[in-house]
Amino acid sequence: MFALISVPALAIGGVLPELVPAFLVGVALLWWRLLGGPGRTCVVPRYAALGLLLCGVTLLQWAPLPLSARGLLSPELSARVVDALARETGHYDFWGSLSPSPGDTGLEASRLLALTLFFAAAAQLPWRVVAVAVACCGSVVALIGLAQAGFGVSSILGVYRPVDIDPAETGALLTTFVNPNHQSGLFLLGLFAAGGLLVDASGRDASTRDPDAAVSSRERVLVAAAAVLLQTFALVLSRSRAALLVGALVAPLAIGFAWFGGQESSRARGVDARSRWRWRWRALTLTLYAGVIAALLRCGAWEEVRGLMGGGGEPLAKLRVVRDALALISLSPWVGIGRGAFLDVFPAVDSQPGRYVHTHLESAPVAMIVEWGVIIGTVAVLGLAVYWVDAIRQAGSRARRVTLCGLLALALQSLGDFSLEFLGVAAPACALAGALAGGPGWTLDVRTARRWIAGLTLIGVALAMWSAPRSWTKRAVEDARIRAGEDAVEASVVRTRPLDGVVHGVIARRAGARGEWAEALLRARVAARLRPGSADAWLLLASAEERCVDRCGGDMVVARDASARALRLISAPLEPSIVEYLLRRYPEPRELAPLLPAELSRWLELVASIGARDPVYGGALVATRGLKAREPELLALQASLALQAENAALALHAARLLRAREPGALRGVTLSVQALRRFKPAREREIQALLEEALTGDWDARERGELEELLVRSLLATGTAADRSRARARLAELLERPASRATLRRRRELARALAGE
Repeated sequence: MFALISVPALAIGGVLPELVPAFLVGVALLWWRLLGGPGRTCVVPRYAALGLLLCGVTLLQWAPLPLSARGLLSPELSARVVDALARETGHYDFWGSLSPSPGDTGLEASRLLALTLFFAAAAQLPWRVVAVAVACCGSVVALIGLAQAGFGVSSILGVYRPVDIDPAETGALLTTFVNPNHQSGLFLLGLFAAGGLLVDASGRDASTRDPDAAVSSRERVLVAAAAVLLQTFALVLSRSRAALLVGALVAPLAIGFAWFGGQESSRARGVDARSRWRWRWRALTLTLYAGVIAALLRCGAWEEVRGLMGGGGEPLAKLRVVRDALALISLSPWVGIGRGAFLDVFPAVDSQPGRYVHTHLESAPVAMIVEWGVIIGTVAVLGLAVYWVDAIRQAGSRARRVTLCGLLALALQSLGDFSLEFLGVAAPACALAGALAGGPGWTLDVRTARRWIAGLTLIGVALAMWSAPRSWTKRAVEDARIRAGEDAVEASVVRTRPLDGVVHGVIARRAGARGEWAEALLRARVAARLRPGSADAWLLLASAEERCVDRCGGDMVVARDASARALRLISAPLEPSIVEYLLRRYPEPRELAPLLPAELSRWLELVASIGARDPVYGGALVATRGLKAREPELLALQASLALQAENAALALHAARLLRAREPGALRGVTLSVQALRRFKPAREREIQALLEEALTGDWDARERGELEELLVRSLLATGTAADRSRARARLAELLERPASRATLRRRRELARALAGE
């Protein structure tokens, strides 16, 4: 049990698909150990039926079905698959499942089966055993994260560096999880599990009359309290808004359960002489906890919380994605789009595509409805809610209710997160749910139970072994093999990823390289249709349409529109290959100018990238926009491009316009200095006059220091005795001022250069 809860969390949060069959085998071994010898029985909670139902539906989504059956159950989604598989001659072969991503759906069916069996296995154990395992797992992950932070380790366990999330950029505590939001889900479970154990140990201490038992209970109280504090600290440093919010909401409920939520042992406590200290102990515990939290806040946690509350863009973006995803329900309202298929289907309805790929829908209830269909998804959501209410009603003790608050907190966090998609969080959650499940169940004898476990394990492992190489984490490897020219891999990948626009784009490029432009155009159109937010897909379509104008139905109007759309979507700075394509495709700047986005910031980014490769071309693009409005950013870019093109006169003209437009800005002065220095010979006296005049303005210490350094350099360039004397006086003042280490180093180099003169 401890290994099955902890290993997924320690193994990169349970993301790796190979972990699913191993976890399933581990669950089967646990069952074999629990069943013991003949004559024993086990009671499977009735809520395991919900897990089996979801397994069955997911298996149906994975199973190959005739086209007529797919058209009946999921007509619109099936039609999209058929349309995407059309070739110049015939169709690509397809696996034939309801899900357009059978690899991910099959892996999810195996994972659900493993979690259902794990849920039932945990029900055979005392809840305290499972709670201890979850609390220990959360504490170990927190300790690893704090140790990595203390030693300055920027990779998980010193080995794995996250690709999609940069810990330095997020500022979150790096543990064994790739995503800080996911580790926060584990900390919520572990925190409330430790809280439940704390309440349980406190109750035993208050009710026991055995001195040895009392000492043991107090030791457990201290250990549980330490686990609570440790995971609270790690939770704050994980910088998860949702986790902090639900933790603050659920904590008062848990405290209420701890103090007033049960009457067990009340009589024993009433006759105990120590019962009069109960409220004093509670007040002392609360004071101690508040003191530790205050200390943590003083150590930097408060800055973490303030930083989180200050930025509201990420939650709004998540809500926007959830709103867009609701459009997927109409594709397959009865059986869903398929578990794991969100990655392929969502890009077609994404209203604001960006550089991030949404692999999962960050809202568990909406994901259930979208991926399992309206009926089954609603049953799943309501079934989980009924389970929690029923478990609370039948808990019978304050400690169990406090532990159940961890499941409530995770459920609330999952309204805006997808941590339950991975075993690192789902395994401890299912273990706690099974151990705390109440009510009747099904009684099975050992022989029957073993047959069921063996059969389901074989099915699950076989399904996981087939699905793991085809899951979303392996796509980059398959795409690379297609680019390498492996035709067999191409057919196999399209067979299991018919709605993956990336695959169609890769195939289109290969077809174009072979001169098969009709097929390239067909694949490019499919890629752009499936991923309308991909700039690469639109550039590919533009190229294919142009090549096919005179031979296979290409359209120049469509090509121009595709190029314009790509330029609106593409991220700056542009890759060199894209810049080369644009310069080759549009040799005249006036041809490219109408296709550039109208928004100034995006326009500037693209023109700057093009100008870095060809400054003259970039300057011509600036000229097509016109300088009548005299936007400062436009003037600054014009000056920079002119400097790169060695056009000192144009650079000086743009810099002077910029100074007039921004009289208090430093960049206008520095660009003017650079332009004057590009003349042959350099116009140093004009530079000195310009800087002397500029220094009469109101600058901050850093800006004034930069201007004075420029003046010293110019005085060194002219080199007369009077100039060197003025330079020494200026430099002496600069060296006396406090500055950064790099600035002081630069000024000392100036002093050495002056001494050499």
